[in-house]
Amino acid sequence: MYEEHNLNIAVYVLIGIVAAIFLILVLYVFSSFINDFSRELKYINCEIERSSGNERKYWIRKRRKLWLSLIPFMKY
Repeated sequence: MYEEHNLNIAVYVLIGIVAAIFLILVLYVFSSFINDFSRELKYINCEIERSSGNERKYWIRKRRKLWLSLIPFMKY
């Protein structure tokens, strides 16, 4: 009975460690994605401010595509 209780605790601890590692990995990937997205958005907004005419329309379309890329099945 006592050995079985220790085994259950060990299994829960291992599951907790694996879950923590997985959560850290997911947070790292998410923060990396957010960082890349915000850097690209900042660049596009600077180009929109700098340009005019057809070039501005191009950058506005590029910004729209960037925002649409947040939808999982859309490519940027």
